[in-house]
Amino acid sequence: MPERWRTAAALLVLAGVAAAVHLFGIRRDLPYGQEIDEPLFVSRAVHVAALADPDPGWFGHPGSTMIYALAATYRLRRILQGGPVRGPDPALLTRFVTHSEEFYLAGRLVNVACALASLALAYAVGRRAFGAPVGLLAAFLFLLEPLAIDHARMGRSDTSATCFGLLALWLCLRLHDRPGIGAAIGAGLAIGVAVASRYFMVVLVAALLLVYAALWRRRELATKWMVIGLLAVPVGFALATPYFFLHFSAVMRDLAHEAKTAHPGADGLSPLGNLLWYLGNAIPGAMGWPVAGLAGLGAALALVARRAKQVALVVFVGVLLVATSTSSLHWPRWIIPILPILAMLAASAARRIGAWLDDRFGRRPALRTVVVGSGLLVLLAPPALRTVEFARQSLEPSTRIRARAWTVAHVPRRTRIAQEYYTAALDGAGYDVTERLSLATDRTVEDYAREGYGVLMVSAGVWFRYLADPARHPEEVRFYSRLFETGRLLQEIRPSKTSRGSVIRIYALDEASTP
Repeated sequence: MPERWRTAAALLVLAGVAAAVHLFGIRRDLPYGQEIDEPLFVSRAVHVAALADPDPGWFGHPGSTMIYALAATYRLRRILQGGPVRGPDPALLTRFVTHSEEFYLAGRLVNVACALASLALAYAVGRRAFGAPVGLLAAFLFLLEPLAIDHARMGRSDTSATCFGLLALWLCLRLHDRPGIGAAIGAGLAIGVAVASRYFMVVLVAALLLVYAALWRRRELATKWMVIGLLAVPVGFALATPYFFLHFSAVMRDLAHEAKTAHPGADGLSPLGNLLWYLGNAIPGAMGWPVAGLAGLGAALALVARRAKQVALVVFVGVLLVATSTSSLHWPRWIIPILPILAMLAASAARRIGAWLDDRFGRRPALRTVVVGSGLLVLLAPPALRTVEFARQSLEPSTRIRARAWTVAHVPRRTRIAQEYYTAALDGAGYDVTERLSLATDRTVEDYAREGYGVLMVSAGVWFRYLADPARHPEEVRFYSRLFETGRLLQEIRPSKTSRGSVIRIYALDEASTP
C-alpha cells in the first residue's frame, strides 16, 4: 500500500476514534446542570441570535468566535424549523427558557467540531514542521489528552482558541515555505481571529516574527509584507470582535473581572512559581510524564537544530507559558492551546529515538521490532488508559446529579438550602437555593442557622482548596472544621470509576426541615 494511502487510512481511524471519544457522554449533567462558564457563552449567543443583535455585551475572553458560532447555529436551526430569516425571533428566547438543554447540547457539539478540526490541524502543522509521521503521531497523542477532551465537551472558548491558534501556526509555517503578501495577510488575520477567542493567543505574534526573521535572513522578505502582515492581526481581531472597539467601558469592566488576583486553589504563587507549576504539574498532569519528558527533549532538539519552523513552535509554547505565568492565577486549562504543539515535539523526539534504534538494530529486525514496540507501548499506553478511565466516568450520573436525586427524594420542597459550587444541580427542583463559591466566605455555621437555612451542601472541590492552605484561610478552615465536627451529616456522595465529580456532603441545620 502506498504511503499516502496508509496515512489516509490512519487519519480516518483517528477521525472515527476522536468523534467517538468526544461524543461519548457529551450530555454530562444535562438537563439539570451546566459546566462552569457555559451559561455565559450560551446565554450571550442566544441573545445575539434571538434579537438579531451582533453585540454580545461581554468581552471577558473575549470568546467572540465561540459566541458567534453558537449564535449562527441557533439561528440556522430556527430557520430550518420555519423561523424568520431576518429580524428578531422572540420564539427562540422562549424556547431557551423552556428547553435550555437543547442549546447547551448544541453548543457542545459546535465545540466538538472545533476539537475535531484541531486534530486535523495538529496533523497539518506537525507534517509541515516535522514531516507526516510526526504529524500523525502528534494527532494521536493530542487525542489521548483528557484535559483537552473534557473542555471540548463543554461550551467554553478553550477549544476554539486551540483550533484558530493551530490554523494561525499552519499559515505562519506556510508563509515560511511560500512567502508572499497573501500568505502574510492570511497569517496575520488568523492570529487576530485566535486572539478573538482568547486574549493570550496574541503570543502567536512571536511565532510570526520568528518566521519573518527567517525570511529576512534568506532575503525573501519584503518590508511591506511584514508591515501589512502585522497590521492584519488587529484587522482580524476587529472583524471577529467588532464591538470591542465600541464599548470600551464594558471591555474594561470585563477585563478587570477576568484579571482578579485571588481564587482559592489557583493563586498564591509568584510568576516563577506559576511557571514551575505549569512545567512540573499541569503539563505532566495533562500528558503524562513520559510524553512530557519527550516534549522537553523534542524542544531542546528543535532549538539545537535551529530549523525556523520548528523553533517557531517552541517559541510559541515558551512565550505562552511565560505570559500566563505573569498572571496572579494558574489554571490547567490555560495550557490547552499548547498541548498539540507539545505532542508534536514529543512525537519528533520519539521519531529521532526511533531513527537511532533503526541505526543500532536495523540488522536485527526482530529485536528492533521488540524495542520499538515497547517504546510505543510506554509512550501511548498511559494516556490511552487515562482516556479510557476518563470515558468510563461518563457511564453513570455525576455526583452532582446523584446529589440532586438524593435531595429530591429526602428533603422536603421549599426547604432553604445553601450550597457551594460543584454540589447538587437543583435548578427547577422546587427549593429555595442560595449558591456561593464557598459557604465559608465571611459566614459562620450559626449565620446560616439564624437565617433559616435547613440544609448546607459543601463540595470537596471547594473545601479542599482552603484546607490545603490553612495559613492563608483561617476563617474558612474554622468554618469547615466546625461543620464537619458538629453538623449532622445526612448524606455523602462520592465519585467512582464510573461517576465523575467531587465528594459532596449534605448537612442538616434545622431539625424541622430534615427527613
